[in-house]
Formats: sequence, C-alpha cells, structure tokens
Amino acid sequence: MDTLPKIVRVGRSLGSMFSNARHAQYHRELYGLVAAVPQAKLHLDASVMRIWKASIDLEIKITEEAAASLNTKQMEKLDNERDDLLTNIFGVVRSQKKSPVELVRKAAEKLDLVFRPYAGIQKQAYDEESLRIAGMLDDITKCTDKVTVLGLAPVFARLKAIETEYAKLQTERRAAASVNKLPQAREVRPHTDEAFEVVCQHIQASYLFTNVATDRTLIENLVAQMNRAAADFTGTHKQSAAQKKSAADKKKVEELLPAFEASEGFAPGTLKLTGKTAKGEGNVKLYELVSLSGNTLWVKIDGDKLVKVEAPKER
Repeated sequence: MDTLPKIVRVGRSLGSMFSNARHAQYHRELYGLVAAVPQAKLHLDASVMRIWKASIDLEIKITEEAAASLNTKQMEKLDNERDDLLTNIFGVVRSQKKSPVELVRKAAEKLDLVFRPYAGIQKQAYDEESLRIAGMLDDITKCTDKVTVLGLAPVFARLKAIETEYAKLQTERRAAASVNKLPQAREVRPHTDEAFEVVCQHIQASYLFTNVATDRTLIENLVAQMNRAAADFTGTHKQSAAQKKSAADKKKVEELLPAFEASEGFAPGTLKLTGKTAKGEGNVKLYELVSLSGNTLWVKIDGDKLVKVEAPKER
C-alpha cells in the first residue's frame, strides 16, 4: 500500500471566545514564534507578516486604551453597583412572595411577573444590560404602588441614577474613541485571525512540499510550539471561564437563599454557603449550607428556587 506524505497541522485555539486582551496576547506570542524562523523556509512574504503584526499592534493599542480609560473604570464600578441592586431587587421579590402579610405577598407576586423577563440581566453584556434596565425602569412606572409596598422605591431611585451616570460616561468614552479614531476591537480581531490563517496555510504547505529534512524538522518544531501555545491559552481561558461560572453559580444560590429560608422556616440571614460543593444524581451541582447553630444541609438549584437534597456520600 502506498504511503501518504506526512503533514503538520497548526492547531486552533478558542480564540474567538477570548477576551480582547487575551486575544491580542495570544497572537503576539504566535507572531514571535513564527518571526523567529527564517521566513524563506516558510515561503512567507514580508507583507503577510507585516499585515499580521500591524493588526496585532492595533489590538494591543485598543486594549491598552480601554484599560487606561478612567471612564471605563468608573463604568465598571457602576456596573458592579447596579448588579448588586438588581440582585437585591430580585431577592426581595422572591422572598416576599412567601410573606404572611397578604398585601406584601400580592405585591411581590405581581412584581415577580413584571420582572421575570429581566431575570439574569446582571450577566449580560454591558450595553445589553443597560437596554434591559431601561425597559425595567419603564415597566415599574405602571406598578409604583407595588414597588413602594416592598420598600424598593429607594433601590430603584438609585438604579435610575446609576443608569443616567453610566449613559453619560458611555457617551464620553465613545466621543473620546472617535477623536482617537481607533476602530472597535470586534472590527480588528477578524482581520488578525484572517492574517494568522494565511500564515498557517503557508507553514503547512511549506512542510508538505519541502524535501529538505532540516527544514521539515524546523517546521515540525515550530508547529509544536504554536500548538503548545494554543493549548496553554485555551486552558487558561477555560479555567477563567470555569471560575466565572462558579462565581455566577454562587451568586445565584445567594440570590435564592432568602426564599429558601422562608420556605424551610429559617429566619432571614440564618443560612450561609460553606464553600463546599459536590456532584449529585445526574451530575447536578450540590451546595452545602450552614446555619447559625452550625448545622449543615445540602441544596441544589432547581429552576428559580433551591431544593433541599440528601448529603452526598463521602468517597
């Protein structure tokens, strides 16, 4: 049987999912690896490398400007505050649906229906979250009496003030970007990826068509380094994403705790997360809670509520 020629493949990372900073760092590292190899061995035209480098440099400049922007830092602070306010609003409504006072319970049930489409907006992109908050603020104008009954009027007043300030800072930041004439990262990143793809095709083709053993070894080593970099960056991205998801899961449990305490007969603020988690039936994530008296119990998230489960068996 005839033997097929040996080939090499430059692996691809999850680059499209990387943050702007990580995307720029990833390409900068790959560029350094490729640039260290004699370009003639890769049949790479200088213009291709120049285009790739220029796109990487532009990404870095955009990222650095965004990080250094005072407006950006202020907007991040405001975003954290509005996330806390939203979490408080949703938590109060959920817990008061169990109120023994009919007026309070009815108000909470009404607001629960109004706010249901906005559940989880804290996790959305900044601009999308602002848009949804604007809709939420408009909706409450039709049920201000219910908002007052639950004592949420001051919370919404603060949320509205934050949105006004956030919009102002956003306008100022866009104006500054217009003056600097830098494009958006989302416009530059595809261009960087496209240049990288051209480079990869040159590398793979050069390996396929060369008959020089030392050149093949050189390219094999280069591809191995590039693939190792891709694996490292992908691993870091996945780890970061997992940490963010874990933090988001913890936050959701904390949001659901008031309603769970009410349904299980605990006084408000009695239960806290211990930090211990486990896998339950169906690989469902379980969370350990501890009461003020030191007793522990386990729960899982079931839709929009916490459900008590048996303690997982020690392994």
